[in-house]
Amino acid sequence: MNNKTNSVHDETKHIYALDIGTRSVVGVVLEVTPTPDGPHYRLIGTEMEEHQERSMLDGQIHHVGAVAKVIANVKEKLEKRFGPIKEVAVAAAGRSLKTKRVTFQQEIKETPPLDEDRILAMELSAVQQAQYLLAMENKETEGEGIQYYCVGYSLLSSRIDGMQIGHLLDQRGEMAEVEILATFLPRIVVDNLLAALNRAGLTMSALTLEPIAAIHVLIPPSMRRLNLALVDIGAGTSDIAITDEGTVIAYGMVPVAGDEITDGLARRFLLDFPEAERVKRTLREQEEVAFTDVLGVSYQMKSADILKELEEERERLIQAIGEKIMELNGKPPQAVILIGGGSLLPTLGERLAHFLRIPSQRVAVRGADAIPNIHLRNRKKAGPEMVTPIGIAVAALEHPVRYLNVTVNGESLRLFDLRRLTVGDAAMAAGIELKRLHGKPGLAVSLLLNGRLRLFPGSHGKPPSILQNGEKAGLNSTIKDGDRIEIIPGEDGTVPKLLVKDVIQEIATLDLTLNGKPISFPPDIKVNGKEGDLLSPLKDRDEVEVHLPTHIGDLLPFLVSSRYLTMPLWKEISYTVNGETKKKGIKKTAWRLNGSPADLQTPIHSGAVLEVTQEEVKFTLQDLLSGEEERRLSLHVHFNGEQVEIPLVRREIRINGIKSENLEQEITDGDRITIEEKPLPAPRFHDLFRYVDYTLPSSYSRQRVELLKNGEETTLDQSLHDGDVLEIRFTPVADRAH
Repeated sequence: MNNKTNSVHDETKHIYALDIGTRSVVGVVLEVTPTPDGPHYRLIGTEMEEHQERSMLDGQIHHVGAVAKVIANVKEKLEKRFGPIKEVAVAAAGRSLKTKRVTFQQEIKETPPLDEDRILAMELSAVQQAQYLLAMENKETEGEGIQYYCVGYSLLSSRIDGMQIGHLLDQRGEMAEVEILATFLPRIVVDNLLAALNRAGLTMSALTLEPIAAIHVLIPPSMRRLNLALVDIGAGTSDIAITDEGTVIAYGMVPVAGDEITDGLARRFLLDFPEAERVKRTLREQEEVAFTDVLGVSYQMKSADILKELEEERERLIQAIGEKIMELNGKPPQAVILIGGGSLLPTLGERLAHFLRIPSQRVAVRGADAIPNIHLRNRKKAGPEMVTPIGIAVAALEHPVRYLNVTVNGESLRLFDLRRLTVGDAAMAAGIELKRLHGKPGLAVSLLLNGRLRLFPGSHGKPPSILQNGEKAGLNSTIKDGDRIEIIPGEDGTVPKLLVKDVIQEIATLDLTLNGKPISFPPDIKVNGKEGDLLSPLKDRDEVEVHLPTHIGDLLPFLVSSRYLTMPLWKEISYTVNGETKKKGIKKTAWRLNGSPADLQTPIHSGAVLEVTQEEVKFTLQDLLSGEEERRLSLHVHFNGEQVEIPLVRREIRINGIKSENLEQEITDGDRITIEEKPLPAPRFHDLFRYVDYTLPSSYSRQRVELLKNGEETTLDQSLHDGDVLEIRFTPVADRAH
């Protein structure tokens, strides 16, 4: 910059800016004077020169040398008026921008509340995802080699578990989500700009983006909550930017602009391109236009008639712009602002409003005279074509851009500073996966505890270690030229190391009195069906059973192992049955609970008084027979309402060779027992009377006797089956006669 003084308030300086467009290069000089209300601008000089060849296509430099020559000519004209110029502000064409709308999700259910660094990491992870998607698209359509700068992103929404929320700070839930709109600029666009400036003997003092420059001066932040479309209609392309909700939400471009009308004029009236361009510019200013075609034929036509001849081209331009606005915005905007030389085409605004189905007054052409805080010396230089050049110059002062050289983990990087750069930007440029910076939570351990699934989370992952020039920093820390940045990813959390005692919420005991002494019984613990204790280690998917004793029998293992009971609880005898050796444990104790007789199946509860005494219990022949394998030895029927057992076999028992019919006889150690069973004939009705005490009534001779089986009349020879219901019924003869 020139004319700088030591006092900021008294400083008046010149800003030089170039708008390098498809058709021409426009140079402007702004004089900036600080005031208490902000800087005041005066447009004190402009120069313009058109390209002599198609060295620019769609706003992008295709012939560096040719563009540099035009830049040098504009520079020379300005230097004659304002002295040597060393640096200028320029803008990258908005048509080169690529935008991506991306949603990024991260599971947070086992992590601490979200802090600023983790939120920023999520946003930058979304930007990286957008960058990856853009690279994949270009790989398919344009091949390898195109690199992009992220020149900014906007946070569109934040959600927790699918619910939109204002800010993620300190939020908890299961899933956090951010949606961003990221904007990218091809690196080649910037490199070609630098090359062309260098050939013209200039350096870049600042860089901005054409849509951003125009929006900055025409649509201040206070207006960006409105859903507006800014359309810059140049020569080769029309750039579109959409604002809403306080930010720029989308950029776009259509390869149709003022040249579409110029080419139409040239075709219809046989004009060379310069003459067609002159005629087009005159249409708005004059009712009649005179021109001469390439054959030397002169014409004098009304502007309205010429416009009718250009109906097809005009509608094509309107349709392309309107459709792109609808594509970017999803609906008609609240209003449309037109700038650029192509916006001066008569009736363009009215026809675009009709296409978008919005009132015609909602589409307006704005010129440089609509820019606040600027004095225009020449009102002819206040047209819509001057908005972007002046916006570039203003952005150079208010939003200067530079390169930063930093190192990340020893790797040298050059960052393009289109906005405030942070450690997160440097990490992203270094290819560090930001979503992996924070250590992942350790895997949880799942246990089946008393039949219910329980989850025990692993430890939290650790945050990354970030150093900026040797000092602790965060992803949001601002960086400066020459910074040395070290980023060490955080360690993952660990799987929890659990013991049985760690998973029991309350370790209860069963407290009671045994033979006058207080005893506390610990819980019975099993891990995967095997005995365990409070210090047994656990692993994922283990099954743990933890129960307090519920019956007297549950107390025995602890009483014996801890030697609370030293008396023998049982004795073992050995005997044979039909030659097969068998063993039997015989109880030698008697139990009383709260003064009442009890056995091993009696329920127990805390506070109970338990007594156990030595007592000999016999093992009898009846105990043996009841414990033998069940066989069908008899059947049971009902006779006159009483159950009767009828043997099916004849059983003979001998103990040590001596026949025994006493089922209470004790079996002792070494006894030899034989049991013989012989089947009896299948029982019939008359066999019943062997096993019942039944006397016929004295008057039965005067009555009719009926034998019933299961309610139906039968005979004494009828066979019997288990569960039959038998009955003898007497019917008086007189009743029968009646």
